[in-house]
Amino acid sequence: MIWFKRIIVLCLSPLTFSLGLIILGLICLWSGRRPKLGRGLTIAGLVLLILASYGQFSRNYLARMERQYDPLNLATQPTSTVSQIRFVVVLGSGHISDPRLPVTSQIGASSLFRIVEGIRLHRHLPGSRLILTGGPGFDTIPNAEVVAAVAREIGIEQDNLIILSHPRDTREEAVNVKEFAGTAPFALVTSAVHMPRAMKVFKTEGMNPLPAPTEFAFPTRQKPEPESFFPTVRGLGCSEWALYEILASLQENIRDWK
Repeated sequence: MIWFKRIIVLCLSPLTFSLGLIILGLICLWSGRRPKLGRGLTIAGLVLLILASYGQFSRNYLARMERQYDPLNLATQPTSTVSQIRFVVVLGSGHISDPRLPVTSQIGASSLFRIVEGIRLHRHLPGSRLILTGGPGFDTIPNAEVVAAVAREIGIEQDNLIILSHPRDTREEAVNVKEFAGTAPFALVTSAVHMPRAMKVFKTEGMNPLPAPTEFAFPTRQKPEPESFFPTVRGLGCSEWALYEILASLQENIRDWK
């Protein structure tokens, strides 16, 4: 299933879709049978590729997503709520288990942001434990195990770690975490853009997460950057990221509807 979802995202990605239109258009032009259709497809593909490479619409969409929740400040939370927190849940992300590299270099940027924030909260919550989630994805070792190794390198004791290495997506993470957290408050750590979707999934499971977003990729800037006026690879990446979040949210809505 994970392969199927990834292939769907790649087929619908702005780069793949744009190149597909351009190739179809060139084939029509080369064959000489449908020149008008060929020109239309080629132009449509080029326009879509340029717009996606600017990525302004995608950046605005992702920025709105990540601003829905502020970073978790325990000092502003009710004392009665903080006293009930026994778990800090860190959701899984990407990694590459390359034995040539130190474990701190095997996790992706998102995983690094998440585990650092999780450890920060864990140290502010005496008696709490870290729940690390995440299956292997396209690797041979589960993400949760690699992140746990990083946590141990940073100084977290094994007794303070709970490793859930089987969940394949956010829904499965919520189901597995519920076995430990139940309906009590707990800190939920994930990337800021992913947080709205994660909160919806965990609440649908009847849980009581406190959002602790991290990895804010679209901070408010006081001055425009030069890249805002040019098509860039980063802009294209933002368009693909936005598409992924839209498709993932659609999948969750379909699950809820069923």
